Amino acid sequence: RIGKFDSKIINPKLAKIIIKWIVKEDFWILRYKFNLIYRGSIDGINHEIFKNKCKGQMESLVLIKVKHTNQIFGGYSSIGFNSIGDNVPSLNGFNNSKYYYSSDNFIFSFKNDKDTQNMKISRV
Repeated sequence: RIGKFDSKIINPKLAKIIIKWIVKEDFWILRYKFNLIYRGSIDGINHEIFKNKCKGQMESLVLIKVKHTNQIFGGYSSIGFNSIGDNVPSLNGFNNSKYYYSSDNFIFSFKNDKDTQNMKISRV
């Protein structure tokens, strides 16, 4: 059983699967906590609002449900939306481009919120 969980997209069973992908140790699964920062149905579907609400957040999980379907997509980043620093060299001539490395990041998809057999995960 996981702690307090507020999602209109995934159920606690899928949340536990995602937590296992994040922490990789059963001991910490019961202690994992989600904090809802942004919900498109409440905050509006707007990239500026998303950026303002998520700016500075570490260890971020994004969940997306495709409208009129049951498909669920998402991603996890251990470095989240936090600005790590301003002294990052530019790449390919784009002065504001910042790239960070983390081997813990992943993207995933579920066919629906009940099907745990056909899920896909890719470490990025």
